[in-house]
Amino acid sequence: MKQLFKLEYPITVNGEEIKEINFRRPTAKDMKAIEQMGGGDIEGSINLLSMLSGIDINSIENLDVNDFRKINDYMNKYFFLD
Repeated sequence: MKQLFKLEYPITVNGEEIKEINFRRPTAKDMKAIEQMGGGDIEGSINLLSMLSGIDINSIENLDVNDFRKINDYMNKYFFLD
């Protein structure tokens, strides 16, 4: 299952304007990799979004804060239920 997010503020990846991003569901292996990378919550979120979308970290870091929060909130709410 993938989740499509339409960006309010498109980003440029390899010279191409990206208006939406597909994210796959995370796996236990993804979570293990994020844990091993260390860093803070924001860095972990950026790394995870990069892994799940296939978009490089530098491009994910260029997401507008509103788009980043919207995506991050969705991931936390639906993929990481306690």
